[in-house]
Amino acid sequence: MTDLIKYAGGFAGDSYTDNIRLFRQFGREKQIYTIENQDFDLFRVFDGDAFTVGAILNRFENKAEIRGAVYRKGLYQINEDTRTIKDLIEQADGLQGDVFMNRAHLFREKEDLSIELISVDLNKVMTGESDNLALANNDVLRIYSIHEIQEEGVVSIYGQIARPGNYSFTENTTIEDMIVKAGGLLEAASYAKIDVARRIKDPRSLDAPSELTIMYSLELEDGELRGDYHQFYLEPFDMIYVRRSPQYYKQSNVALRGEVIFDGNYALIKKNERLSDLVYRAGGLTRDAYVKGARLVRYMNEEERKQKRDAVRLADRGVGKDSISFADLDQGERYMVGIDLEKALENPGSEYDMVLRQGDVLTIPEYINTVKVNGAVMYPNTVLYEKGANLRHYVDQAGGYGYLAKKKKAYVIYLNGNVSKFKWSSHKTIEPGCEIIIPSKEHRRGRMDTLEFLRMTSSLTTLTALMATTVRLSQDAKK
Repeated sequence: MTDLIKYAGGFAGDSYTDNIRLFRQFGREKQIYTIENQDFDLFRVFDGDAFTVGAILNRFENKAEIRGAVYRKGLYQINEDTRTIKDLIEQADGLQGDVFMNRAHLFREKEDLSIELISVDLNKVMTGESDNLALANNDVLRIYSIHEIQEEGVVSIYGQIARPGNYSFTENTTIEDMIVKAGGLLEAASYAKIDVARRIKDPRSLDAPSELTIMYSLELEDGELRGDYHQFYLEPFDMIYVRRSPQYYKQSNVALRGEVIFDGNYALIKKNERLSDLVYRAGGLTRDAYVKGARLVRYMNEEERKQKRDAVRLADRGVGKDSISFADLDQGERYMVGIDLEKALENPGSEYDMVLRQGDVLTIPEYINTVKVNGAVMYPNTVLYEKGANLRHYVDQAGGYGYLAKKKKAYVIYLNGNVSKFKWSSHKTIEPGCEIIIPSKEHRRGRMDTLEFLRMTSSLTTLTALMATTVRLSQDAKK
């Protein structure tokens, strides 16, 4: 047996060497033997014998572990020098400064392999006031930090700050410290009002409070707090709000294009600057300006985008045959505002004199002496404007009405963006540069047009001829 072990290169490092199992074929059935190590030299090997060398158990017979708020966490040997909880703590180089001394936990493995929890008062153990509990194999001592058993404190800062958000709480932190930690104040920040909201905490209270939060309003001067709060220290869960200065505004630009003395981009000087103010600042109109055709293009703000999304959702449901189509509503971020610049210049500050806002583009064109005719006409066309001419005159120059034209629903789109239903009683509805739209009726399948009638007649003729030929061939076959 010993020779066989040598031939196999000897035992591996994790081998269990106290005994070896032997499997032998003998007689009618197999046999198994347990060979103790003192019998290795005496045991004879036969043909077909198979030996199995087991591994040592994956467990310790003298291990204790310490975790948590000590300097050297890990596994330690239980021996003469390390027999008790206090010995184990000393082996781990002692307790850290943030240790929670009132309670630690010892997890002990019982004989049935279940775990028993034993509470330990570290204060009494370290001072010798209580019994120093002896260690057992596989004991795990868990020592807690005061930060583990308390909710982690944060301080939040919002508003006109470079990096708003939540920051870990630290003792003796001031407003000034938090501003530096959060990247400093933005240009729009107010020094006159910085608010701090503080939690109301009373763990022994039995009544609901009438107030939910304590508010502090602070003021900065030269980067430091003024007044009674110059030594204001933050507490866990404080929320800081850096307000926007009421005197801070970014430049708002508008554009003026076309027939003015100085066109280009202009910054709004005041909040309620109007059309007439902008034209005045641009040096006034040129002699070629067509004031009635002035138009204003505006970019949507957030509220208008929301209204547009709501309108698109309603239109997409397709309620009713006259509902607006989805494609007609989804026209991008810009839209035209109907203005009357002529009345605005005649009556500055009136309701016609619209207040401008960021991104507005005012265009004042030259005189345009044409009229567009579109929609349900035979040949959509652009024709010369004739003063006093009526709707029929312009429709005739577009080849007349189409078959499906809604003559009574005609309307006019003006250069300034206004839309008006056509007034049959007055030729003044049509102005230079406008566009006449003739709507179209819905095509109905119930009424047959000429082309469809000819196609059906041709099909019936063909079918009649085919049936006559079939009858004639049948009669010839009987003869």
